[in-house]
Amino acid sequence: MSRSPHAPQSQLAADASPGVLSRSFGPKSWIVGPWQDLLLFVGTPLVIVPIVIGAQFAFSAAQIALIVASFGALGHHLPGMMRAYGDKGLFRRFKKRFILAPLFLIGVCALFTVYELHGLVLIAYLWGVWHGLMQTYGFIRIYDAKTGSPSAWTRRLDHWMCLVWFGAGVTLSPDRMYTVLEHFYRSGGPLLPVATVEVARTLTWIALAVVNVAFFANLANEWRRGNPPNLLKLLLMLTSFGFWFYCSVFVGNILVGVALFEIFHDVQYLSIVWLFNRKRVDKDPTVGEFTSFLFRRSGGMMGFYVGLVFAYGGLYFLPRALASETLSNALMGVLVASALLHFYYDSFIWKVHEAENRETLGLADKSQHGGGVRLPSWALTGARWSVFVLPLAGLAVAQSFGVSEVGDRQRNLAQLMPENPVALYNLGAVLETEGDLDTALAKYERAVTLRPKYAEARYNYGNALRARGEFEAAERQLLAAIEIEPKYPQAYNNLGNLKVQQGELRQAEVYYRRALELDPRLFEASANLAEVQRSRGLLDEAEATYRAYLDLDDDFAPAHRALAGLLGARGEHAASVRHYELAVAEAPDNAELRLELGRAYGLAGRTDEARAALEDAARVAPQSVPVQLALGVAHERAGDAQSAEAAYDRALAIDPQSVAAHHHLGNLLRATGDMERAAGVFERALEIAPDDAETHLQLGVVLATSGRMVDAERQYRRALEQRSDWAVAHFNLANVLAVQEQFGEAVEHYQRALEIDPALAEARTNLEAVRRHLAGA
Repeated sequence: MSRSPHAPQSQLAADASPGVLSRSFGPKSWIVGPWQDLLLFVGTPLVIVPIVIGAQFAFSAAQIALIVASFGALGHHLPGMMRAYGDKGLFRRFKKRFILAPLFLIGVCALFTVYELHGLVLIAYLWGVWHGLMQTYGFIRIYDAKTGSPSAWTRRLDHWMCLVWFGAGVTLSPDRMYTVLEHFYRSGGPLLPVATVEVARTLTWIALAVVNVAFFANLANEWRRGNPPNLLKLLLMLTSFGFWFYCSVFVGNILVGVALFEIFHDVQYLSIVWLFNRKRVDKDPTVGEFTSFLFRRSGGMMGFYVGLVFAYGGLYFLPRALASETLSNALMGVLVASALLHFYYDSFIWKVHEAENRETLGLADKSQHGGGVRLPSWALTGARWSVFVLPLAGLAVAQSFGVSEVGDRQRNLAQLMPENPVALYNLGAVLETEGDLDTALAKYERAVTLRPKYAEARYNYGNALRARGEFEAAERQLLAAIEIEPKYPQAYNNLGNLKVQQGELRQAEVYYRRALELDPRLFEASANLAEVQRSRGLLDEAEATYRAYLDLDDDFAPAHRALAGLLGARGEHAASVRHYELAVAEAPDNAELRLELGRAYGLAGRTDEARAALEDAARVAPQSVPVQLALGVAHERAGDAQSAEAAYDRALAIDPQSVAAHHHLGNLLRATGDMERAAGVFERALEIAPDDAETHLQLGVVLATSGRMVDAERQYRRALEQRSDWAVAHFNLANVLAVQEQFGEAVEHYQRALEIDPALAEARTNLEAVRRHLAGA
């Protein structure tokens, strides 16, 4: 219907109103239908939020994020690949891309992941944000095309709206901005000036204001001209932009925020792909056997489709199940490549202006993108790939030249975002590691003040308070962390540690058991529970705790090691050896484990095996003084004094200041009768530690054996100056005094030795002998 340009404004509005409603909510304005579109594309957040809130009563934020990241984020890559490789016409058209892109991206991602080049994470994150906004823009284009052809200016403003709102969700989000900058720094990026974040946020607000004003001005202008938009498009923009901003800026836990929007994105994607392929099968019988089979009219096939998506998402857990770290990293790189392939394929296989896509979606109008100069396809493809390759290569080169220290990074981030609770929390963790507990506590306190529902910050704050002995305050923070995150096993474990420090062992046991209910594989809680049981004399229960953990993970070396130590303490040396052997089999490069295995062999009387195990430990850690000393002891037990001396000499070559090595060598020389050299060794030990009571005692023994009673007496008295309640020192001094016929004082020291250690039978025998001598005199 034509209108006169001079018609009254009120008449225009009256004429346009029925058309607006019919175009916005008529049968042709929906992609599927009213309730389907509202549930799957437009109003999905209204369903997602209560589901995730309910899930938080059963799962932790980390568990929810893991489930969504696997079955949702990774799983939803599969449908796009189904179309890329299952649609024969599409594959023929883009055959080179579908063959070369996977080879290139898998190789790049595996390389970057194995060598821990963090630039890949940053680029993948930013590409993911771009992918999300472009999916929203695609739905906007579909809804516009349902009611007509918008102007080029309208399309451009729609795109800009997506750019500024999704960009704002990053720059105005404390957590997302921190994530971007942290990955930038870990990729070798230089530390930025303090004003950087404020400038970025100011520019964001300006961009939001300018683009929104332009958008609504254009909307009003188009409406006046008789070209009202599809109101579903506006509703979609409201829910998409609002939900993205809510998830990014207002949700207190970044894991929950990411999961919320990822579910929205995945539901939209899986639904539109199913709908699209269903229509393709109906319209084109040559689409391909697999596509025709999977996307036929069948409720069972829809379930099978979702099952395939979930099965593909399950691959996310595979790298965590591999024993080889290198293989695990390589496979994780392949999964990252899956995400990048998903982003790349979606950038061209779903374009709304493509005739095939428009026909399948029921979009008749074809004027969906403006004219102008278009680059050749090869140049356009090269330009797009350069946006990925050049920054990635630049970051890889930057990281190869070195990355700033963790402490410097966190201090810079805290300066850039002084009111960012994440930055304050991470700086507090660095300061605590550096030993600056007071400043760390201040950072944690500020973080929880800014974000009271920050469970991780309260957890660290509580642990730091516990380290400073402020037990009541520490308990309040740890309980607050649990109130925020009820499924927080580490918090329960540290509450147990707190109760141990307060001497409340039964309550500690309750907390440790709760931690293990939430996470049976939290070995720290198992070890702590067993230690509490052990300290209460419940050795069988402690053993059962370790065995329960090994029932879950029989390959976990620390659990075998802990059980071996417990069994050894109970005198069950054969069983102890068996578990040390299992631990060493799982961690063959762990010199400490081999050292403990060697000692366990020695206690079990398996001398040759003890020497062999300790020689293996020495090969693994040739610069370890404890290993050389243990090896020397094993040689001594085997009667090989020469090899023992060589081991002690190696220990002293590694650490000439080792008092323990001097003791071992000195005692060996005394046992072999070389008193002169033995005395020299102990004298050198005293030069290192003049007040070491053990050295004075051992030197006294050597001197007394050599007949130098006066010098021996002096050394024993020096030992007693350091340890006046040392029964053996009193006994040895009494013996020397008795030889020097200082019987009165000798009696006093024999009596003192027996007061300290009534079981010292030799002291009692010598005391009686001296008394008989005095009586006879």
